[in-house]
Amino acid sequence: MQKIGITRRKLMKTLLALGAGSVFFSTLSPFARDGGKVWAFLGDSTPSLETFAALSSLITLHDDLDADSIARMYKVFMDEPWAPEHIEGLHKKIIGALSDEKKRPSLKDPVWKFTDGESWFAGHLLTTWYLGIYYHEERPTQRILYENALQFRAIKGVMPIPYLENVGYGAWTSPPEIKK
Repeated sequence: MQKIGITRRKLMKTLLALGAGSVFFSTLSPFARDGGKVWAFLGDSTPSLETFAALSSLITLHDDLDADSIARMYKVFMDEPWAPEHIEGLHKKIIGALSDEKKRPSLKDPVWKFTDGESWFAGHLLTTWYLGIYYHEERPTQRILYENALQFRAIKGVMPIPYLENVGYGAWTSPPEIKK
């Protein structure tokens, strides 16, 4: 068995290295994003709320999503371990494919080849937007949206939202009022 010997010289080298490292990282704090959580030179893996909103608009094909709903969804989705990576990856691929001056690439184009995780996440995000309920196997099911869930847009003004818009008994027998 080898004996570990700590000399004054090794101790001083270690202390100087730790001190120099902490000074180095503290000088980078003005360049950090998101309150200094991640240094810019390492790359920021936390997508912004605007990136999440843009991805949600692209996936749901709705440009008029409610800002409060986007913020609630963002908070819940950013708690998932792989969500930031999938949000950034999907956003870059979709925006990259649509930003070309030519027409939209065909669906057989390799630009639309998502990883398995990205495909799952796109479906997960779309399901949550339409149903308003967040399902994840490792987290408790929770209702994020209700009246702002996209499923209710299709029947808005025709059928009442359950437990939210109350109509009297037999109201379904009358034709709906046409709102202008």
